[in-house]
Amino acid sequence: MRKGCLIDYNQGLDGTRPCQEGQGMTNQKESEGQGMADDDIRIVFPLDVSTEREATELLDQVAELVDVVKVGLELEKAIGAQKCIELPKRYGKPVFADFKLKDIPNTVFGAAKNICSYAPTYFNVLADGGKEMAQKAVEAADLVAEDLGIARPKVIAVTVLTSMGFENLVRLGILPAFKTWPEYPYTQWLQNMGVFPKNPQFPKTDRQKQAFISHITMLWAEEAMRANVDCLLSSPREAAAIKARWPEVELFCPGIRMPDDPPDDQQRTLSPREAVASGVRNLIIGRPIRNQPDRASREAVIKKIREDAQKGIGEKPPVIIEEVEEYFLE
Repeated sequence: MRKGCLIDYNQGLDGTRPCQEGQGMTNQKESEGQGMADDDIRIVFPLDVSTEREATELLDQVAELVDVVKVGLELEKAIGAQKCIELPKRYGKPVFADFKLKDIPNTVFGAAKNICSYAPTYFNVLADGGKEMAQKAVEAADLVAEDLGIARPKVIAVTVLTSMGFENLVRLGILPAFKTWPEYPYTQWLQNMGVFPKNPQFPKTDRQKQAFISHITMLWAEEAMRANVDCLLSSPREAAAIKARWPEVELFCPGIRMPDDPPDDQQRTLSPREAVASGVRNLIIGRPIRNQPDRASREAVIKKIREDAQKGIGEKPPVIIEEVEEYFLE
């Protein structure tokens, strides 16, 4: 196993060699993120409300202060996908349709076609749905863009949700590699597949637990990149590892909180400054803005976020990439 990597990414899970070390997956579709300057930091605002009236009132206050508007399941279930995608467009904002598709590939293909017909800038799938499923979402975006003559919606693959911690993954059966496992006959096969580390240790410290989460995140991201998705989404704590592996990928990160903000239900957070230092340029920030009482307060919070984020440009990531090595102790 190469130093500084979670699995041997020069040799993929299927034995292919998709790219050279230090390069991302070959992607024939230019990512919007590749055209962004290093200091082009964007605030992605989640429009997480339940009515069109609430959504309009929020957009009236914050649309000109943020860069991208994300619409999710709460609003979609209330007013429908088409209407909630159209709302931010009235304000001239790029739209991220955060519907997190996950189903069998054929079903995702059909659902993605319907979403793409409403022309969002981005839409997403859950990476743990697998490569074949993500490929169908990409195919749907290609097909609809060509058929309707619209800008092609970009596909974002969501890795491990920011609300998930180490214990959550274990309870779901996504288990760390116990010391005794190498004695099992299938361990060598798993190691050859690239999904089982050499010399595994049970994660005990917070750093080791985060390294395990990073390991899972990178496995899921690798599958998504093999499907030729345009963008990835992770917590900011995995961002440095993702950007080291795929420097040109457009990365979105929720779980962004100022040091004095409550984490809410986010378990893996960083400040705007720390996230930017980790390579993040699309900061998904909702409740710290939305929970303010009025426009002036929201504007002040957004200004504070932008000022903090700018400080991270050129700084060293707070979550050092080498921390993942702690999961693979000799």
